[in-house]
Amino acid sequence: MRNSGGIYLIISIVFLTIGSCDRNRVYDQNARIDAGGWMPRDGKEFQVEINDTISIYNLYIHLRHTNDYPFSNIFFFVQTRFPDGQLYRDTVEYILADPSGKWSGKGLGKIKDNRFPFRKMIHLPRKGTYVFRIEQAMREKQLKGIHDVGLRIERY
Repeated sequence: MRNSGGIYLIISIVFLTIGSCDRNRVYDQNARIDAGGWMPRDGKEFQVEINDTISIYNLYIHLRHTNDYPFSNIFFFVQTRFPDGQLYRDTVEYILADPSGKWSGKGLGKIKDNRFPFRKMIHLPRKGTYVFRIEQAMREKQLKGIHDVGLRIERY
């Protein structure tokens, strides 16, 4: 029992180290996709409160898919609603597999984890709530093999 204080100290240091590695993270959330498939208009929304309009940000789309995903790429419609109501819409494509069919995401099992840059080194010019909506744009009525999609915002 005399060493229990040392164990608590080591555990505390590990948790502090892990927590400090992600200090640039402003927002990081994922939304689960229905197991039956992702419908084209079933967008996933992420509401982000921004109070720092001076910082520069990087935005990422997070995607987890299974080995059953039938394509080597994916297209998204990404809509950004600014706090003043202004809308901005993007269409983006990400490559999920190389020409030989090897998945680019991380993961040893059935699920592959990907993080793609969406916008790099941008300002979010207004304080308030930004709403990011991500929709699949693959022209499939029920896009199979997608586990979840998410948004991550980091300070540059």
